[in-house]
Amino acid sequence: MNVKIIAIIVAAIVCGGAAVAYFATKDNGGAESHDYGPTEIIDGSGTKITLSEPLTGVITVNTNVPKAMKVLGLTDELKGLCFYSSSSALDDENYATYKVLFPNSIHMPEARTLTAEAVIDISGCKYIIAPVSSMTLSPTQEAQCKQLGITVIRLDCFGDTALEDLEKLTILFGGERNPKMMAAYNSYLNMYNNVVNTVKAAVAADGKVDATFLYFTGTAAGGGTFYNQTAGGSLMIEQIYGKNALRNMGLSSANLVGPTNPSGADGIREVVMKEDQDNGISKVFIRGSSSTSAGAGSAMARGALGIWENSNLPGYNLTAVSENEVYVFNTNIMSGMLSFAAWVAVAEMCGVDTGLHIADLITAYNETYGFSEPTAGFVFQMVGGDTGAISFKEITV
Repeated sequence: MNVKIIAIIVAAIVCGGAAVAYFATKDNGGAESHDYGPTEIIDGSGTKITLSEPLTGVITVNTNVPKAMKVLGLTDELKGLCFYSSSSALDDENYATYKVLFPNSIHMPEARTLTAEAVIDISGCKYIIAPVSSMTLSPTQEAQCKQLGITVIRLDCFGDTALEDLEKLTILFGGERNPKMMAAYNSYLNMYNNVVNTVKAAVAADGKVDATFLYFTGTAAGGGTFYNQTAGGSLMIEQIYGKNALRNMGLSSANLVGPTNPSGADGIREVVMKEDQDNGISKVFIRGSSSTSAGAGSAMARGALGIWENSNLPGYNLTAVSENEVYVFNTNIMSGMLSFAAWVAVAEMCGVDTGLHIADLITAYNETYGFSEPTAGFVFQMVGGDTGAISFKEITV
């Protein structure tokens, strides 16, 4: 493994207490009395969650919160595992994978069939942590849980709020009252910050490029969406390379109510094409999905190509296409607990040598937390855009 990666991981573990975090847990009695008062957070749905005591056991829905809880060392506190699975076979496969990480957890019914009665009868838990809007419990299920005194807490631990959600988990499970968890939290933050700061230093030494980019996501209905300047991922890219081209396009506040703008929305195509014609858009970053790594070799390239072909981008005639400056990223390194790897990926795709390698980073991450995340199949670059015979090749970073 890369010596520099080992140094980063060791520094994170040894110096974990150096990280700084801000907590919303109230301290009504002061440090001497240790009367911390109620625990409060605002969850991902905007709901205030108030607890008289820290959580000691929860059921989780889907896979991201369990990963975050493993990072925090909260293995015993995860009482039940529930997955949003497309088949019973996949549900069993997910449980087999996560049972290794959480040996005392119970296999709950699949998310879409989970009932409040099952939560109480099988696990006895009164708290469920579920994603905010995708692959989660329905409003009807949440209402049924409320009727039986079960609290549903909405946290993704993924996307642009991953670190914020991780901090909220520490609050829910006791914050400073749980020093072992806080040591694990600070170790993770140190690892994350060491990688990010290494990338920032390399960017500063290399000289930041004065250029523009588009940051596009997947194959959503309508041909995908552009991340605008309010998106966390876009802000990350801007610290490495140029600025989001949508900043130049005169979008009003009404166009920025969320972090994305549909590529098929009125006027978006026209302003993007005009910006490219007038000033040039140097690179296009596409946040893909698991399909970018569905197999090996040519199968992975077909996955990336499919994301391109199913988007609206082929009709935009962008300069970046003819110059082969289009990159597809696997979404797993663009957010969540692995998001530090995205900093390295973006920097390397922009010609900045960070001295870090994603495979080494993920190997160290897996060894530290017991995960089995793949170490390849993350970044693909367009080829053949200058000839019209477009395909994608995997880039090792």
